[in-house]
Amino acid sequence: MSRMKKYTAGQKLIARILYIGFVITVIMIIGSVAWTISDVILRRGKMEAFLKLGFGFQLAIVGAILAILFFILIMAYGLFKKGVVSILRVIFRPRELEEKFKNRTGVKLAAGLLMFSLFAIIIGIVIAICYEIFRSIIGGSEFNITGVTENLSGGQIALIISILSFIIVWLAFALNYLWFNGYGLIIKLLYTLEEEEE
Repeated sequence: MSRMKKYTAGQKLIARILYIGFVITVIMIIGSVAWTISDVILRRGKMEAFLKLGFGFQLAIVGAILAILFFILIMAYGLFKKGVVSILRVIFRPRELEEKFKNRTGVKLAAGLLMFSLFAIIIGIVIAICYEIFRSIIGGSEFNITGVTENLSGGQIALIISILSFIIVWLAFALNYLWFNGYGLIIKLLYTLEEEEE
């Protein structure tokens, strides 16, 4: 716990949420990949085929699914503290701001607006890429949810949702990193420019 004492309660909460988000999305991806593979083998009638199996086979299949799930959960729980500390170290690195920039409102405002602009660019690019991917799936026509679901199996839809969820968690990680470290980088840049002018 001593490694986490230097971080605030809010920072610890962000790190925990991100770690849990990573774990949940990884489980979602593994499950949806298995579902997609089962769709390739048998697109329809999976439940009927499962119910036709003997009780022993049904029990073995359910047991295997639960064993994989609990193994992942145990690993995630065991690595929880290390994972949270790693996220804290990456995002909330100590930053040494030059004294003359610490209380300058104009600099803080400009840096904050620049950060929000970068957020808008990153989020816009991600949305545009996702939009084009969905358009290509439905044959280049105008994007609509019905068109996507008609051309994809349940497993493929689940896989896309899982991957998008994983991207959102990574995006949250990147934006938090940018927010807490970008200001320091901008200040360093301003300091360098002013030093060169002097």
